[in-house]
Amino acid sequence: MLKQKQIDALIICSRASELSIIEKHTPYGPIILCEDVRSKIIDQIQRIEKPPTAMLVTSDQVAAGMIISSQRNELSIPADLAIIGFNNEPIAGIMDITTIEIPLTEMGKTLFRQVLDEKVSHQEFKEKLIERGTV
Repeated sequence: MLKQKQIDALIICSRASELSIIEKHTPYGPIILCEDVRSKIIDQIQRIEKPPTAMLVTSDQVAAGMIISSQRNELSIPADLAIIGFNNEPIAGIMDITTIEIPLTEMGKTLFRQVLDEKVSHQEFKEKLIERGTV
């Protein structure tokens, strides 16, 4: 997607891919590893000529790290950058982070029943946007 310019940058929050594989794709656009969230993402955003105005990140914990880094770099959330996290973790409530809640417990129970029944079914689950102070 970076090569085709379908996305502007990529943030990798998983160590599933080896660094040597990831590095091969850096000529096509910025790639930031999760461990670098606090120190690099906000710094890079501030250096971009047309920085993004919003980011959807992989978890509320990553969003929290970005908010802390933003404060240190005098970037106003949500005026300069809106942030939405995932999972509605306790930190989202504490830090007033807008998040998308996914019914993971309900999904897990459904999958467990499918394993026990040995019958696969298709079921849609509703996610919920919980608006707080970061948008």
